[in-house]
Amino acid sequence: MFDFTTEYEEKIRPMLEQINQMCVINGIPFFAACAVKDDGTSTTYRNVLNSAHNTGTKLTDDQIKKHINVANGFETILKRSPINNDEFDLSRIPEIDISETER
Repeated sequence: MFDFTTEYEEKIRPMLEQINQMCVINGIPFFAACAVKDDGTSTTYRNVLNSAHNTGTKLTDDQIKKHINVANGFETILKRSPINNDEFDLSRIPEIDISETER
């Protein structure tokens, strides 16, 4: 458990605001997340963002948008490669007699 809210506000936030301002001036998408407090039941984050949308930048792989989704509560799911037909033996799937399931 910890609480670095004061340290964040006094020391880190001003630096992140400067970095974000430089990113805005230069059109660079930017995202930072800081875990400033944890009380054992919840964690408090402070986020700073200059999105690709704000900069008018088109990103082929917009990782920042994905980070923001997570920060907003979305769960992540590991990407899987396309199914290889050799992975599954469809002959082992039992057939279902529909007439029995409709009773």
